[in-house]
Amino acid sequence: MVKDPATTYNLYQTKKIDAAELSGTQAKNMLKSKDMHVLQDSRIFYLEFNQKTRPAFKNAELRKAFSYAIDRKSFVNNVLGDGSQPATGFVTSGLASNPKTGEDFAKEANQNNTGITYSPKKAKAAFKLALKQMNKKSLKLEVLAGDSTAAQHAAGYVQGQLEKVLPGLTLTVTNVPTKTLIQRQTHHQFDFFVSNWGADYSDPYTFLQILQSTNTFNEGGWSNAKYDRLVKASASTDANDQNKRWQDLVDAQRVMMQDQGVAPIYQATIPQVRNPKLKGLVYNSAGLQFNFKGMYLDK
Repeated sequence: MVKDPATTYNLYQTKKIDAAELSGTQAKNMLKSKDMHVLQDSRIFYLEFNQKTRPAFKNAELRKAFSYAIDRKSFVNNVLGDGSQPATGFVTSGLASNPKTGEDFAKEANQNNTGITYSPKKAKAAFKLALKQMNKKSLKLEVLAGDSTAAQHAAGYVQGQLEKVLPGLTLTVTNVPTKTLIQRQTHHQFDFFVSNWGADYSDPYTFLQILQSTNTFNEGGWSNAKYDRLVKASASTDANDQNKRWQDLVDAQRVMMQDQGVAPIYQATIPQVRNPKLKGLVYNSAGLQFNFKGMYLDK
């Protein structure tokens, strides 16, 4: 699935079937309504660091400092307010289960909350170490974002939160139209930005494959040989052994989270108000999301 450059999106909104998606303040105000349906989406939003053309982000301590500084719970509750959930890893919750034990992939692959913990103390320590390793006393960077209201809010939160937690860091937010955003991402003309990816199918591979060092969607350029081997094995030598394949994918996510290749922030939802008479609508969190075949209005 192609990345959506905006930080929120609407997949369907129509009066003909008496259902409409909401976002921002609308969703927050309607969360307790009996007609509200908060649908869990298999879409992850994350900080993508430019390690290809920005030397600073080759420093793992800097990437970890940024991740430690993000209060994911506060972000989804106070900024988004639409029922979105703090990220549990790069692969979304509820997507796939262990073929042997039934345990959710997101839970099994990140039992220690590696790479998603909010800790200002650890953030400051990692940032101080990063500056020392880079022989710098301060750092100025740009946050690239789209020009939608949601994108501006997300970038603004990231800017304020990181500058508050990390003394010596100065961030400038640059909001650009979608076309320009995609061009700059594709040509690695950014320091970091809030990226996102949605699952095409219910398997961890749909997420993990995009962070392989040769994948064009790995716009940040993170590269790890062990990670590449594990993801490749899951699709080749171990493809016919479901238990080995599963472990390959679990280990791959653990390698990436430990190195903070990217910093997952939150798992999106689709907040939707429906006419209570609307029946038979089937929702899937991955791939083709809505099946209208059996939908009808009850009398």
